[in-house]
Amino acid sequence: VVYPTPTSDVINIEINNEFKGQLTLEITDITGKVIQTQVTEKQLDQLTHKIDVAALSSGFYLMKVTQNGHSAAAKFVVE
Repeated sequence: VVYPTPTSDVINIEINNEFKGQLTLEITDITGKVIQTQVTEKQLDQLTHKIDVAALSSGFYLMKVTQNGHSAAAKFVVE
């Protein structure tokens, strides 16, 4: 889950599953260009991670989360 959307400063990524270990968080623009990549560690069943998006231009973006070879994506809007 990615929230809030739209946003102008910070997005929260909430992940609820039993998998633990390294996560890759990747923000791309609508053309598929990678804007930002972060790697974090998930040690509990739930993780909430904040990402500063204040420097991004207004528009639509995609947050891709990869963990243990599985990926999920969610759209968000920066105003």
